[in-house]
Formats: sequence, C-alpha cells, structure tokens
Amino acid sequence: MTTHEPPRTLFNVAGEPLPVLPYNGTSGWSGSDTSEDRARRADQDGTTGRRQRQTLMLLNFAGHAGLTWKELSDLTGAHHGSASGALSVLHKAGLIARLKARRNRCAVYVGLDHVDDRDLAPYRTNAGTRTLLETLDRLEDLLVAGDHRQAIIEVRTLRRSWQ
Repeated sequence: MTTHEPPRTLFNVAGEPLPVLPYNGTSGWSGSDTSEDRARRADQDGTTGRRQRQTLMLLNFAGHAGLTWKELSDLTGAHHGSASGALSVLHKAGLIARLKARRNRCAVYVGLDHVDDRDLAPYRTNAGTRTLLETLDRLEDLLVAGDHRQAIIEVRTLRRSWQ
C-alpha cells in the first residue's frame, strides 16, 4: 500500500494542522518574558493558528501584488510583531515566499502560486542566531579534535558577549 502526503492547504502543512511552530515548538518571541508569555498563550489558545490562516488567506487574495508586514498590519489591525512574525514563520515553513523586491522599504511576501519568475529572498535566521550556530560549529570541531582548552575559551568568550 502506498501512502501519499496530503497537499499543503490553508489548514495544514504537510499533514500537520496550523499553527506552524518552528521555534522549539513555539511561534517565537522577541526575547522578553512578556513576549514569551504572550507567544505561548497565543500558540495554545488558537490565536497563532488563526493569525497564520488569515495571513495565508489575505496573501491569496492579494495575488501577484503580495503584502508587506505594514499592509498586513493595516488589514488585520495586528501590531508589527504579530504581522511580521506570522509572515516570517510562514516563510520559514516554506508556505509563502519573500520577494527580493521591496515596497515602501518593506519586504514583499506572496503566496506560492504568485511567485512567477521573480527573484526570491531565502529565509535567513537573525544575526544573533547565526553567530550562535557558527560558534557551536566551532565548539564541536574543537571538541572532536580534542582541543578542550580552546573550547573552554570559546565558551567563555561567547558567555561574555551575551551578558
């Protein structure tokens, strides 16, 4: 018997229901305790899933023109963090695309059916996360090589830079 993966729709992602929670089982937050509490509550009470479905629907309606975070915010009344967060998470999950083109100094997002032959901007983690991942790669290399002294120096340097 052959199994087939269900198509991606507004209501599921590779067979999994929305919300998409790519950040260690959450939709992510800015770093403060208040932001984390708000994100976890929204993830649990259905707000995140509703926001993601609404974003996908509005991008579908926007068609070829797509939407910026500001336009999404104006349409939904969501503040910057909620609007850009929904776009970022859906982009990270591969459900929408971000164009290299900008409008009013903002990135433009489109539904996958409206990419056409335009240049796309790949999803990129933020600079802090990239730095941390690069440091972890260096630490792993040092530990595999048996250079524990240098690994400890790297850990201490990283700790100081984050304090």
